[in-house]
Amino acid sequence: MTEIIEISDDKLFAKYINLIIDKKHLILNSPELFYVVTRCASLSLAYIGGSGMIPLGILISLWDKGEFMAECPKCKGVALVFNLGGSVLSGTNKWNGVCPTCMEWVGGGFDKETDGKNLFERIKPVLEEEQRLGYTPPPDDPITSTGGMRVKGTSFPIRLELEPGHGKTFAPIGKIDTRSIIPLTLAQAIKRLLESETGNEGASDENSTDKN
Repeated sequence: MTEIIEISDDKLFAKYINLIIDKKHLILNSPELFYVVTRCASLSLAYIGGSGMIPLGILISLWDKGEFMAECPKCKGVALVFNLGGSVLSGTNKWNGVCPTCMEWVGGGFDKETDGKNLFERIKPVLEEEQRLGYTPPPDDPITSTGGMRVKGTSFPIRLELEPGHGKTFAPIGKIDTRSIIPLTLAQAIKRLLESETGNEGASDENSTDKN
């Protein structure tokens, strides 16, 4: 799967968005997958805190709740928002995301007239989820020894799967400190998800970066 390593993160998201959605239960219950962060997924806000990269697991949690979504300007279906920037004072904003139907990046701006939500109301669920997890956006140079983004001062909720094999219902049973966890790169994460479909999950992450 050398080709995965050589694809940029934005193209990986577009190509494998449906795999990510299908394997959300695995991502939500694996800290090294949950805390995958890339510069494709972020908040960029004027005047208030909270700007920074958003972990993949938080995005999935939001999409599951119907948050951080927009209408795809191409097919009029649902696009999953990855990044959002703007000013909470003026309301001016721009979002970018991936449409699972079109399997490509799309973008636009949220209009309060559509559903009555202002910009702060749209970003509030992201900030609340980050606060719940104690998540701190990575520093400017967050690359770890494996190439993944470094996560600092966060905790990961360990959840018990109540419906084995379905990955739909989970109950929190505790937390672990993630400061010792090294998240995967997006390419490594995609490789892990693909392996889980073939029953080859657990292959060495070291091999996932081998280009020979």
